[in-house]
Amino acid sequence: MGTMVAGYDKIVGPDLYYIDDDGTHLHGNIFSVGSGSTYAYGILDSEYKFDMTVEEAVELGKRAIYHATHRDAYSGGFINVFCITEEGWTQHYRGDMNELHYGQYSEEREKLQQVHPPSAPENSSDNQLKIRSQYAIGSSFAGESVSVDF
Repeated sequence: MGTMVAGYDKIVGPDLYYIDDDGTHLHGNIFSVGSGSTYAYGILDSEYKFDMTVEEAVELGKRAIYHATHRDAYSGGFINVFCITEEGWTQHYRGDMNELHYGQYSEEREKLQQVHPPSAPENSSDNQLKIRSQYAIGSSFAGESVSVDF
């Protein structure tokens, strides 16, 4: 596990570092930290562009964290997206992961379910499936972090 450090240098511009728990540090454009990182990297690696607008970067950050928290049982809660510029930092988004799941990303989720419909075990009732679905969506709060340098 590690952490990310993001900032803005007046000479270099935006900087982003990943620092591992043993002190190793990496400089890069995108990083994800947390138990759901592999899911976030799936979005980041496929959709990141160096010349993104602020709006595109905010949406990419939301989508990456959403996918990390939705697919990882140890993640969930609120998604916070900040941008760091020469003037300082600003929060561009704060929202509940469940609101994105049932709101903005519900159409995307429904399309995926048409391609990969959920299958029920042969000896289960509808009630068991509903309980299992609620547990997967209502996961506990943990810190998922995604940073995008643009």
